[in-house]
Amino acid sequence: MLSTVHARDSVGCLYRLLELGFTYRELEQTLLGVVSQRLVLTKCPYCKEECHPVCFRRRKMKRMGVYEVLAERDLENVLRWMEGASFGDHVKYKTIKHYIQQGIALGFLPESSYEKWIGE
Repeated sequence: MLSTVHARDSVGCLYRLLELGFTYRELEQTLLGVVSQRLVLTKCPYCKEECHPVCFRRRKMKRMGVYEVLAERDLENVLRWMEGASFGDHVKYKTIKHYIQQGIALGFLPESSYEKWIGE
């Protein structure tokens, strides 16, 4: 079954499912993966940052999807961490924050994407 849940990231989705009445055990036995997504504006290859409206209409690829996938071993570890298992401060997996930072570093996303979607 596929479903949508409004949450900030994949771990936030797991907490939301717990709020809706699911138990850790039910989540462990039924979830195959959780995906968090953001639709972000891409950096204009001509303007090099935010696009001028005239240029914006001429570009074909205006947006791209950025996805955080929590599945398999990472999903198991996060569920155990949420139950209280010791993994330090957090479980290591690539978050949507990581992918947005990578998109900015590689020049695909404007720096304003970080403030808009991560907001730290």
